[in-house]
Amino acid sequence: MGQNAVFMLITAIIRNFYERLLRIDTLKRFGIETRTRMKAFINRLIAVPAKWVRTGRQNVLNLYTGNTAYIDLFAEYG
Repeated sequence: MGQNAVFMLITAIIRNFYERLLRIDTLKRFGIETRTRMKAFINRLIAVPAKWVRTGRQNVLNLYTGNTAYIDLFAEYG
């Protein structure tokens, strides 16, 4: 019973966070609409392959995706 209650609370928190993020207009650049399901949300925004590479005494974040919206999002990091 205790594990189920914890799972339910965590799921409710994640769902509220997800619903709040869907209302942000900048997510439309990633192909995420207000009726987007959670699986598509995770695959388009969160599960992006990336690697920190050290070049020229700087750490640079290499994102392996064709979506150009990440350039604006991570412009301050490299």
